[in-house]
Amino acid sequence: MSKKSSSACRSLKGSGLVSPEFTENLFAKIITESKQLQSKNYRLVGFQESMARLVSCRANLRSNLVYILVSSLLMFFEGVEEGSLDIGVVPVETASVAPSPR
Repeated sequence: MSKKSSSACRSLKGSGLVSPEFTENLFAKIITESKQLQSKNYRLVGFQESMARLVSCRANLRSNLVYILVSSLLMFFEGVEEGSLDIGVVPVETASVAPSPR
């Protein structure tokens, strides 16, 4: 267990809200599941709500993609640059298309 998770585990155990065994089992399960997911080599795709329909249509094409709703364009670019997202699906509007009158 890492220093960070050990610290969180100690903090939760000391709260008296749950038993120490429950806390240790919970953290062990989370870490096991996390390692299992990491081994599957999923690619993380960030998208905005306006792109949800397109993303849901494409989701079935590749099973190794995991779609994450991102709240701002800045988060797309930062996420891809920092490596927390593999792909960012951003909405693009062109001047050649007239806006809807609605």
